[in-house]
Amino acid sequence: MEGSENNGVGYPAPETAAIEDAYLAPVLSGAPAVVSGSLSIPAPAAGKAVIHGKMQTADGKAFTGTLFIGIFGLYIREGYPPPVEALVADSPAVVVDSEGQFYFADVQPGVYGFVALSPSGAQIVTANGAPVTVEVAADQTVDIGTLVVP
Repeated sequence: MEGSENNGVGYPAPETAAIEDAYLAPVLSGAPAVVSGSLSIPAPAAGKAVIHGKMQTADGKAFTGTLFIGIFGLYIREGYPPPVEALVADSPAVVVDSEGQFYFADVQPGVYGFVALSPSGAQIVTANGAPVTVEVAADQTVDIGTLVVP
């Protein structure tokens, strides 16, 4: 980031930090399960949740890339956006159709953010400069609407 300090820790100084340039997830690999035809949202398994919605790019095209759910990191510095850690090993696989509709099944109750893997790398999914979050409870199905993927 041009003209910013990094305070010796590799992140931009708090006064210049923006969600788009701080605390990005590591480079991730993997591909979503892409289904043909209409996506059928499953019922949640006992004690788990289902998160579903639609992914699209900023220009309104369907995004069928990889999406991970993530938890918010515990290390939060004043003036910095909260880190979102992708749960690569523990994240349920995302299921996507050709229109960008998606779901995560078997999600543990909790609060999650979203990390998208696109050709430009891993990016935290944001809206109005803040991470998109969802809180899910056991036996719940949550429609988060449309996510705009960077």
